[in-house]
Formats: sequence, C-alpha cells, structure tokens
Amino acid sequence: AEQLATFFCDKAIPLAEQNAEGAQRIYEAGEEGVLSVIDAQRELHAMRKSYIGVLRDYHIAKAELEQAMGGRIVTMSQGDT
Repeated sequence: AEQLATFFCDKAIPLAEQNAEGAQRIYEAGEEGVLSVIDAQRELHAMRKSYIGVLRDYHIAKAELEQAMGGRIVTMSQGDT
C-alpha cells in the first residue's frame, strides 16, 4: 500500500494534472471541444480519489500491524528525524 501511495503521489497524479492542463490549453486554442477538458478533469479527480483510498488502506493496515505487534512501527522517515 505504501508503494502504491508513492506511485500515485509521484507519477499518476502529476501525469493526470499535466493531461488536464494540456486539455485546457488545447480547448483554449480551439482545437478540441470542452468534453476533452471535462474528461481530463474527471480522470484527475478519480485519480485523487483513488489516492485517498490507498492512503486510507495504508494507514488502516499500519494501525492493525502495530496493534498486532503491540507497539508503534518506526519507519525510516520517523527514525531519521
């Protein structure tokens, strides 16, 4: 789940944002209709919604693991600070 969340944050969402921005520019140039902009924005929102679901699943799994182990899990980012 952590790797999937990282993928969404680092790759999928930025790509969807670029796609939405590109669709907006093409629409403003008069080369495409508004439906391409709406589709790109819908895809971006779906990607963000999926990312939120992945984060939820990650934190639930982490909490369940901590409960099963009887304590907090120290991750690299927490241990370094």
